Amino acid sequence: MRVRTCHEILRISTYLTPNFKSVTVPFFVLPGTADRVTDPLASRDLYNEAASEFKDIKLYDGFLHDLLFEPEREEIAQDIIDWMHKKLGAGNVANVYSQC
Repeated sequence: MRVRTCHEILRISTYLTPNFKSVTVPFFVLPGTADRVTDPLASRDLYNEAASEFKDIKLYDGFLHDLLFEPEREEIAQDIIDWMHKKLGAGNVANVYSQC
């Protein structure tokens, strides 16, 4: 990992951690429990402390940081799509796809 990338991760983490309660946007946290880039416990803290009314978390046991490069990436992608359907509704998800 590049030095600038590490610096930005630390800078953002230092700001976000004490400000989790101010997070109000919908979000879906998908940490891998074997992630060595970010702390999966911080993901759990975000989920528990955020003020967002629509939030979900799914831990992937033994997975690393970049979940969409895991062999199970199709299953993970489907979890993301399912969450989008739940949040946006099927019609709105189709609109998002058409804009990609």
